[in-house]
Amino acid sequence: MSQFCFLSTTGKLSRAEVRRRDAIAAKHGADFNYIREPTGAYKSWFAGPNRGDPFDRNLSAAVAADLQQSGTK
Repeated sequence: MSQFCFLSTTGKLSRAEVRRRDAIAAKHGADFNYIREPTGAYKSWFAGPNRGDPFDRNLSAAVAADLQQSGTK
């Protein structure tokens, strides 16, 4: 099964922010990915199973709502 990647961002995150996003992802059965490119740029995104619409849309919306509720950017 392929992955559905969503809510991608750029920029460095604090350890607390990464832990908060990891917890939100786990709550929804998704993964939070946070990398530093060889260029030094930081990128992050959420990924979950690609089950098509409306499941993917609902997953993205649920994670976004929890991010907003937690005060996350």
